[in-house]
Parts: sequence; structure tokens; C-alpha cells
Amino acid sequence: MRRTQVNGFTLVELMIVVAIIGILAALAIPNFIKYQARSKQAEAKQSLKSFFMAQRHYFSEADTFASDLGALGFAPERGNRYAYKSMVSPTTYQSRAGANLAAITAYQGIGVDCFKLGASCVDVPVRPTIAAITISYDPGTSGTLDTGVVTGANGAFTMEAIGTIDNDADNDVWLVSSGTVDVSPGICAELTHGVPGVPACVYDDVACP
Repeated sequence: MRRTQVNGFTLVELMIVVAIIGILAALAIPNFIKYQARSKQAEAKQSLKSFFMAQRHYFSEADTFASDLGALGFAPERGNRYAYKSMVSPTTYQSRAGANLAAITAYQGIGVDCFKLGASCVDVPVRPTIAAITISYDPGTSGTLDTGVVTGANGAFTMEAIGTIDNDADNDVWLVSSGTVDVSPGICAELTHGVPGVPACVYDDVACP
């Protein structure tokens, strides 16, 4: 009776394959995490563009801008990872900690949707140390050097979005403004010049560890 020889992998060969897979995973996982974080930034960009358009539409009817996000009809979809504020220190936030939104008539900020994101969620993330910002407005208009809305026919506006998009302690920060956002380079800023209506990343948490 003739035996059929069965060929297989040796233990050394299997260990080499496992080691190669481990090396490839170690290289790929950090890049995948950064890719995920980049995709989350799309929320801030889209929401800030919506805020800009809402302010322009409101101004065309009322001849002024508004810090009241309810009056503007600004309402990001549920599940938002960023908090939004139209004032430096909003007096009222729309909390998204529950299944239903609170019935409030006026608010200047919108919190992170902690009901959707879970127990470790922070309603209003803290802004990290960011680069110096200057916002240049058109001649004849006034405005702020930070988030805020100046009402009136010659008013101006800026909104800030702050969100946690990765696993470190810092937070991602974006601005949109009716003026040109100038950011000093060197402290995690994505760009040095942002045109009106185009969201500017003033602290890029993906690029900064």
C-alpha cells in the first residue's frame, strides 16, 4: 500500500506570515484612523456652510444678521459630533442629550448629540490653544475677532464649530465668517487665509497628535 505524502506549512513559515500581517496592520491602522477622522470633518464644513447661507438669506429679509440659531432655522442633523456657537459665550445652548430636543425659543449654541454618541460624549467640547486669528471684514462693516454676530445693516458674523473626532484630548476647531479669516501658521492650522463663506480649520486635530 502506497502512502500519499501530505505537504503543509511549518511552524516557522506560519510565524513569518503572522509577523508580516502584524507589520502591515501596524502601518495601516493609524492611516485608517486618520481617514476616519478626516471624514468626520465633513460635518463641520457642511454645517458651517449652511449657517453662512442661512445668515445671508436672513439678512436679505431683515437687513440684519441673527445670533439666534432658532430664528435662522439652523439645525444640523442629529448625530452631530461638533458643537456650534454663534457667540463667544452663548447664553443658551440647544442640548441634544435626550431623544427629543428641548422646546426652547432662542439659543446661540448647539451641543454635541450625546444621546446618539454615548456616555463618553462631551456636550460642549473645550477649545484647545489655537493660532492667532484675524478676521478682515469688507469696508463699512464691523465685526468680531472671534465667534459672534454683529447686528445691523453693516453687521458681520462668525460661527465656530468644536468637535472630538479622534482618540486624543484635543478637539477639532473650524470657523466660517462673513469676513476673511487669517490664521497665523504653525499651530495646527490648516490654512492661513480663508475667504468669506468658506469654512477654515483653525485647529486641525487630524494633523496634530
